[in-house]
Amino acid sequence: MKNLVLSIIFAALLLACVSKSSKESKSQNCCANTKQSSECCSSKSIDNNLTATDSMVVTVDQLLANPENYINKKIELQGLVMHTCKKTGKKMFLKGSNDSVFIRVEAGENISKFEPSLEGETIIASGVIDIIKTHDTHQDGESCTSEEKANDYVMACDNFKQI
Repeated sequence: MKNLVLSIIFAALLLACVSKSSKESKSQNCCANTKQSSECCSSKSIDNNLTATDSMVVTVDQLLANPENYINKKIELQGLVMHTCKKTGKKMFLKGSNDSVFIRVEAGENISKFEPSLEGETIIASGVIDIIKTHDTHQDGESCTSEEKANDYVMACDNFKQI
């Protein structure tokens, strides 16, 4: 009887360790490239940072259909990454169903840069939506090619995850 109880306890502990290891490896695949990414990836999934109580998930199409509902609000914006800025890595552009309209997403303090490998991936970016005051140019005076397709809205992104 004693051996049976010990065997059950050992099996439960082993199962808990395997389950935790599986969750951690999944979270490492979706961690943003941030200053805190090593902490994020080793201790918790990014999903824990993006909660429904903090913001709402909105697609690019939903944002463009009713932008006044989202201005100056923290949201989670879901879209397809069409371009990341190759010169600075501080901007990426998301699209919805319309190939000719993008939302500009700017890297916040916690994001060192958006990697080019994100292009073609669907992501959820967390941040505050605002109206673009000016369209950015690089130090050499050129603008990103995607800047020409960006509409009047920009997100100050504090976190993101691939889905």
